[in-house]
Amino acid sequence: MSRIIFAWLIASGLLVSCDILGPDNRLVDPNYPASFRILSQEMVDSLESMFGTLNSSQFCGQLNRFGFTDTENCYQTIRGDPVQKSEAIEVAMNALLRNQQFTNVTDTSDLSVSHIFGEADSSKWLITFHTQQYQSREILDTRITVYLNSEGVYNIYNHWYPSFYLPDQIAYDSTDAKIKLLGKTLTFPGYSGKKQRYDITYSSLNDAKTVQKIVPHISEYEIEMRLTWQVPVSFVDDMIGWYVYIDAMTGEEIKTVQLFRT
Repeated sequence: MSRIIFAWLIASGLLVSCDILGPDNRLVDPNYPASFRILSQEMVDSLESMFGTLNSSQFCGQLNRFGFTDTENCYQTIRGDPVQKSEAIEVAMNALLRNQQFTNVTDTSDLSVSHIFGEADSSKWLITFHTQQYQSREILDTRITVYLNSEGVYNIYNHWYPSFYLPDQIAYDSTDAKIKLLGKTLTFPGYSGKKQRYDITYSSLNDAKTVQKIVPHISEYEIEMRLTWQVPVSFVDDMIGWYVYIDAMTGEEIKTVQLFRT
C-alpha cells in the first residue's frame, strides 16, 4: 500500500524530489541557464571564410567570437541607382535568411521593420528590425540592422539566437521580484554631475506591471540566456525611471536600465 501511495504522490506532483529544491526551498533547475560559449579563433576564421562566400565582395561585416553577425562600424561609399523602399526591405530580409547560420533568422515572416532610413537619393538604406520573440517572450538587445546600397547588402549588425532551453517552471514570481528590490538604492548622475541616490520603496513599485523578458547576459567567455522579470521602478510623478531585471530562477539582479537623461 505504501508503494501505491508513493507512486500516486509522484504522479500528482505532490512529492517533489529534494534534488530540485535549493536551501531556501525554491526550485533549482540544473539545465538553467542555457549558454553559448565562445569559439576558438580557428573556428571563427573558418566561419568567416564561409560567411564571405555567402556575400558580395563589398560586404564588410564580420562575425563576433560566438560566430554571430555583430559588426557595428562598417561603411561603404558606393552609390548607384535608386533602390525602392519595398525592394530594400526585401533585399535586407533575404540577406538575413541567406546568412541564417550567423544571424539565426530562419523565417522572414518573423521579421518586422522597426526603423528605416534612406538617403535622399535612395541609393543607400539602413533598416532595423524588431527584437526577437522566443517562446512568447522578447529577447532584449536583438534588434538587427541591415545596411545596403544599390549593389546589395554590405553589413549586418547584431543577430538573433538559435533555439535554447527555458524552464517550464520558475522559482521567483513577479511579487518575489519586487520584494527583492525593496530598499535597494539606485544611483544616477545629477544635472550638476554629482551622483544622486534613489531608494526603492513600496510606492516605487506599487503600480509596476512586470513582464517576463529574456536577457542575454554576456561575459568574457559565454552568453547566458536569463529568464527575467522586467520590473519598472517609478521615479518622479510616477514616471518610470528604471527597468530592473530580476532572474526568475535565481532571484539575481541581472541588469538595470535607466530610462531618463540627466
